[in-house]
Amino acid sequence: MKVVHMELPLRAHGHGLYTKLMTTMAWADAMLWQKLPRSEVTYPEVEYIVYEAKDGIPGSIEPHVDNHAAVTIVVLLTDPSEFEGGMNCFASADSEDDPARHVTLGLGDAVLFRGEKLRHWITPVTKGKRVILQIELSRV
Repeated sequence: MKVVHMELPLRAHGHGLYTKLMTTMAWADAMLWQKLPRSEVTYPEVEYIVYEAKDGIPGSIEPHVDNHAAVTIVVLLTDPSEFEGGMNCFASADSEDDPARHVTLGLGDAVLFRGEKLRHWITPVTKGKRVILQIELSRV
């Protein structure tokens, strides 16, 4: 897995896109969770992430939660025909007994969720390259 932190470059060179993504995340929070503070600063962490099957080793990430991320968005930047595996999986962080939910994204599709409350991972990328843009909005 290769991760490039790109909050400053996206804000500087793609300001319109950056603003749309932040606005969308704030809207989703206001409509669904109300966890982002209205009078305090939030901290975006923007990452360009590449999962690649390389030398017979699949690209993957283990189930985890995002520390303090009130809202997380994942946008698929690769056409699904260019890789195998890499399905988004989600399960409750509070219960190991809840069944996982699987979400298949298309090119440009996004999924928004409470990163600090929902365990998430991808199935191993066994062929090709899966690229995403991930943003976490944190309160601390």
